[in-house]
Amino acid sequence: MYCRFESGIHPRENVVDVVCTLKDHIESLDDHRQLLETVRSEMFHSEISHVSPVTTQLQNLEKSGI
Repeated sequence: MYCRFESGIHPRENVVDVVCTLKDHIESLDDHRQLLETVRSEMFHSEISHVSPVTTQLQNLEKSGI
Protein backbone atom coordinates (compact mmCIF):
# COMPACT_ATOMS: atom_id res chain seq x y z
CA MET A 1 0.00 0.00 0.00
CA TYR A 2 2.93 2.38 0.57
CA CYS A 3 4.02 2.15 -3.09
CA ARG A 4 0.58 3.10 -4.36
CA PHE A 5 1.56 6.74 -5.10
CA GLU A 6 5.14 6.05 -6.16
CA SER A 7 4.51 6.92 -9.80
CA GLY A 8 2.52 10.10 -9.19
CA ILE A 9 1.95 12.82 -6.67
CA HIS A 10 0.67 11.99 -3.25
CA PRO A 11 -2.98 13.04 -2.75
CA ARG A 12 -1.95 15.46 0.00
CA GLU A 13 0.61 17.26 -2.17
CA ASN A 14 -0.49 20.58 -3.57
CA VAL A 15 -0.47 20.49 -7.36
CA VAL A 16 0.70 24.12 -7.51
CA ASP A 17 3.76 23.24 -5.40
CA VAL A 18 4.59 20.30 -7.64
CA VAL A 19 4.24 22.44 -10.79
CA CYS A 20 6.46 25.17 -9.30
CA THR A 21 9.09 22.60 -8.36
CA LEU A 22 9.01 21.11 -11.85
CA LYS A 23 9.29 24.57 -13.41
CA ASP A 24 12.33 25.38 -11.24
CA HIS A 25 13.94 22.07 -12.19
CA ILE A 26 13.35 22.66 -15.90
CA GLU A 27 14.88 26.15 -15.64
CA SER A 28 17.89 24.68 -13.86
CA LEU A 29 18.32 22.06 -16.57
CA ASP A 30 18.06 24.74 -19.26
CA ASP A 31 20.73 26.85 -17.52
CA HIS A 32 22.98 23.81 -17.34
CA ARG A 33 22.40 23.08 -21.05
CA GLN A 34 23.39 26.64 -21.94
CA LEU A 35 26.54 26.35 -19.83
CA LEU A 36 27.51 23.09 -21.52
CA GLU A 37 26.92 24.59 -24.97
CA THR A 38 29.15 27.55 -24.07
CA VAL A 39 31.93 25.28 -22.79
CA ARG A 40 31.67 23.06 -25.87
CA SER A 41 31.82 26.08 -28.17
CA GLU A 42 34.87 27.48 -26.36
CA MET A 43 36.63 24.12 -26.55
CA PHE A 44 35.87 23.82 -30.25
CA HIS A 45 37.19 27.31 -31.01
CA SER A 46 40.33 26.77 -28.94
CA GLU A 47 41.07 23.52 -30.80
CA ILE A 48 40.67 25.24 -34.16
CA SER A 49 42.89 28.17 -33.23
CA HIS A 50 45.54 25.95 -31.65
CA VAL A 51 48.22 24.95 -34.16
CA SER A 52 50.81 22.44 -33.06
CA PRO A 53 54.52 23.37 -33.27
CA VAL A 54 55.14 20.50 -35.69
CA THR A 55 52.53 21.87 -38.07
CA THR A 56 54.08 25.33 -37.80
CA GLN A 57 57.53 23.94 -38.57
CA LEU A 58 56.21 22.04 -41.61
CA GLN A 59 54.50 25.16 -42.89
CA ASN A 60 57.73 27.15 -42.49
CA LEU A 61 59.69 24.49 -44.38
CA GLU A 62 57.16 24.56 -47.23
CA LYS A 63 57.42 28.35 -47.45
CA SER A 64 61.21 28.26 -47.58
CA GLY A 65 61.15 25.70 -50.40
CA ILE A 66 62.98 22.89 -48.61
